[in-house]
Amino acid sequence: MELSMEQLLEIENDRKILEFRFAYKDTPVWPFVRFCALQSLQMNTLQKPGKYRNSASAVRDSFLSKLGSGIVKNPFFSARKPIMFLYGCGGNVSDETGRIYNRIFDDFAGLYQHSTYVLDCTDRDIAKKSRLKKHYTYLMDSAVHSMVETGSTDPKDVAMAGRFLQYLNKRMLPFTLTHSQIENIRQLVLLYSKKIKYQDMFYRRLFQWVHPEIVFIEDGCYGERNAYLCKVLSELKIPSAEIQHGWIGAQHIAYNYGKTIRESREYRTYMPDYYCGMADYWLEQISAPVKKICFGNPAFWTKYNQFYKRSKEREEERKKKTILWLGFENDTRNMEVLREFLTLTQGEFQILLRNHPLLKEKSDPLYKNLLRNHPNLLMDKSQTVYEAFTESDYVVSEVSTAIYEALAFGKQVFVYQSALSRHFGMTEVAAGFKDAKQLSVILSDHKTCEKKKETVYKETFFAMQWKRNYSNFLKECTGINFK
Repeated sequence: MELSMEQLLEIENDRKILEFRFAYKDTPVWPFVRFCALQSLQMNTLQKPGKYRNSASAVRDSFLSKLGSGIVKNPFFSARKPIMFLYGCGGNVSDETGRIYNRIFDDFAGLYQHSTYVLDCTDRDIAKKSRLKKHYTYLMDSAVHSMVETGSTDPKDVAMAGRFLQYLNKRMLPFTLTHSQIENIRQLVLLYSKKIKYQDMFYRRLFQWVHPEIVFIEDGCYGERNAYLCKVLSELKIPSAEIQHGWIGAQHIAYNYGKTIRESREYRTYMPDYYCGMADYWLEQISAPVKKICFGNPAFWTKYNQFYKRSKEREEERKKKTILWLGFENDTRNMEVLREFLTLTQGEFQILLRNHPLLKEKSDPLYKNLLRNHPNLLMDKSQTVYEAFTESDYVVSEVSTAIYEALAFGKQVFVYQSALSRHFGMTEVAAGFKDAKQLSVILSDHKTCEKKKETVYKETFFAMQWKRNYSNFLKECTGINFK
C-alpha cells in the first residue's frame, strides 16, 4: 500500500512530537531524526531501500592521521570574511584537468573568493585536488567524534528515546518501520544526545571567530547535524541558506512539512532561513518553512555552453541512433528491462549504460555478462552526464535529476513507469513506458519521437542570470555590494 505525502506529513501534525527533548539545552529531538524516520517509511511503501546515510557510523580515519594536514587547514586560521560556505561531499566531481570541482557551490563561492570563507568536510585526498582555497573540518570533526566516542549518554535521554519510539510507532500506524529502521532511529537519538553539545562548542566559536554575514549550508533542510548548526546561527542572528543540489518536489520529504511544523517558530530556528532554488519551477512545489529565493544553476549553464553545440553536431554525424541508459534505482529491474530491450531490438541502437555515480562501484560489475553478449552495449565513461548527452539521441531513466537536464539539452527522454517514478513525478515531465516491448515500439517508430523546444525546458528548470541573482541576494542579506 502506497503512502501519500498527505498521510506522511500527518504524522508530524501533532504538537506532542516536539515535546520529546534532549537534556542538553532542552533541544527538541524531531529535527535530528525527522528525515531518517519519514524517508524510511516512505521508501518502505515504495518497496525501495532508502538511501539514508547512517550518521551513527564511525569515522574510519584516526584522529592522529588527520592531525598534520588538519592543523595546516585549521578552520580558525583565517581572516574574517562576510560570506561563508559549509560544504558537504555530495557535489564533488572531477573536471577535465583532474581537479575537484563542487558542482553545487564552487561557482558561487568562487565569484567573490576574496570575501568568501569555504569550510569543507571532504577527506584529505579530495582536498589536495580542490580548485578553490578552502579550510577543512576533518580535524574538528575528528575531535567531536572522539569526544562522542568517549562520552556518556545522559540517562534521561536514554529513557526519553524509548518513550519517543513508542510514540512514533503509534503515530505511524497503520504503516510500520522495520526493526532495523527503528534501531537506526534510536541510535541517532543517542548519538545526537552527545554530539550536539560538542557541535555547539566548536561551531559556535567558529562562527563567532569568522563572524560571517551569511552562511550557506549544504543539505540544510535535511536536519540532523545541520539542524544544530542552523540553531547556533539563529541564536547568533546570522542568516543561513541552502542552495538546491538536485531534484526537489512535492514528494521530497526534506522540503515538505506538516502544518504543525511549518507554524512552529521554534522549529524554524533549526532550519535555514532561505532556500535558493535553480528556478521558480522547483520552489513552487515545496512547502518548507523557509524563504524561497530563485538563484539558478551555474553548473548547468557552464556545461550547456560547453557541450550543447557539440551535441547537435554529433547528432548529425551519427549513423546509428544512440540511447543513454541511466541505471534504475533497482539493479535487478534495470537488468531485466535492459536485457529484454537488447533482445527485442537486435542491435538497432547503440546503448551507453551509465549508473548513478554513487552506485557505480557496486552496480557496474553486475553488467559484465550483458556487455559481453551484446556488442552494441557499452559502459559510458564520460566524466559528466552532460558529456554523455553529446553522444546520445535518446535518454532512458527512472528517477534522476538528469531527466530535466536531458530535456534542457533537447534530448528525447523516456521514463520507466514504476511506483517510484510516478511517486516522484518523473512521468509528468517525460514520456513513460511500462516495459521493454513498449519502449522498443516507441523508439523504432521515430516519427512519434518529436521534440519540444529545449529552450522551454532549460529556462523553466534552470533560471538564467545566476550571477545577478546571487549578487542581489548577498546585497540584501549583508548590505554589501560585492565586486
